Amino acid sequence: MIKNLIFDVGNVLIEYRWNQMLLDYGLTKEEAAVAGPLFFEHETWKELDLGNMPVEDVICLYEKQLPQYAGLIRWFLTHLELMPVPRPDVWEKVHALKEKGYKIYLLSNYNEDFFRVHTQGASFLEDIDGKVVSYEIHKIKPYPEIYQYLLDKYNLKPEESVFFDDRPENTQTAKELGMNDTTFKNCHGIDEEGHMTSAYDIAIMSRELSKNHPEIHKYSTIWMDTLRDGKSELVNTNKLVRFYSGCTGLKTGSTSLALFNLSATATRNDLKLIAVVMKGPTSQKRFDDAKKLLDYGFANFSNKVIITKGTVATTVEIQKAKKAQVEIIAENDLTALLNKGDEKNIRTEIVLNENISAPLEYLEPVGVQKCYLNDELIGEINLVAKEKVESKKWGNFFTEILDFGCRMGR
Repeated sequence: MIKNLIFDVGNVLIEYRWNQMLLDYGLTKEEAAVAGPLFFEHETWKELDLGNMPVEDVICLYEKQLPQYAGLIRWFLTHLELMPVPRPDVWEKVHALKEKGYKIYLLSNYNEDFFRVHTQGASFLEDIDGKVVSYEIHKIKPYPEIYQYLLDKYNLKPEESVFFDDRPENTQTAKELGMNDTTFKNCHGIDEEGHMTSAYDIAIMSRELSKNHPEIHKYSTIWMDTLRDGKSELVNTNKLVRFYSGCTGLKTGSTSLALFNLSATATRNDLKLIAVVMKGPTSQKRFDDAKKLLDYGFANFSNKVIITKGTVATTVEIQKAKKAQVEIIAENDLTALLNKGDEKNIRTEIVLNENISAPLEYLEPVGVQKCYLNDELIGEINLVAKEKVESKKWGNFFTEILDFGCRMGR
């Protein structure tokens, strides 16, 4: 269960307007596109975040390394109060999460002066349970030492923690899930150049969230709640929670560019469905379209148990065993999502290992049972021994031969 939420600061809790600052200084868009990465990705900036050098020393070093930008760098680093843009809507969400019982932590790369100025008056500081900022310990992200430092300092378990950051490398997890149309530029979804996804990728992300953190539905199904001892009221923006039978969530979202979007989840008769609607022209339209998609899914598909765990698949001869035969059973249930009526086209095939011999352990795999819809493989499960089978000892083997001979002699 997730207990700890760890936030980066820049471009997560506070927006950076560094590009606009470069334009304010007088650079063209093309010049800013070159100067920005050269400036912020430079090794000298790391020294600033590490807290190893005061700002004036960093300016002097930059002036030697990038003399063509000497005036710009001095102006930029001495007008740091112009860089941050507050995100009170995000801060309010952080506060709501705090009210729900989550522990809130900060983990960020920052120079001491920058951090003080950029967070001055920020209400999220009142909600945090702890923080680690790079200048304090002279370690920076993405190196693992700073993450471990935070975990150790506050005795946090990684499996109970989620980290929110804005860096492009965070898209790697999305790629590993098969989300090939997604690039995250921020964690909150507000419009930003290059921040994009697709309905298919949102469905993948929703599925992973529901599978790996099913407790999310405990919260996404709440229709109304209150904060601050009833002084503030929260109403779920997902109207399906109240008006669609079986709805379990999950997330609404809207911006001026993306318009109205919805990832809706619902469960009926052990069938769980996800419907994603993007760029709806109105808020109500997204709900209407999601209901149509879910209705279609429930009307046309079913989740069928093809093979039940523990079902005897066959009996096999066991070589060199005290017991000549043993029953082979299904290790787990095998379920499949089917068009209604396709059950009659299901067939199974048992494939056993060659030369199955003793000893066999209880539930030791000895083969597989494959499931086909017409000629398409739609799943398979392990077949395992229903009981332990011991090897036949040589002494017992000769005794049995003598007994057999005696019986024949009679």
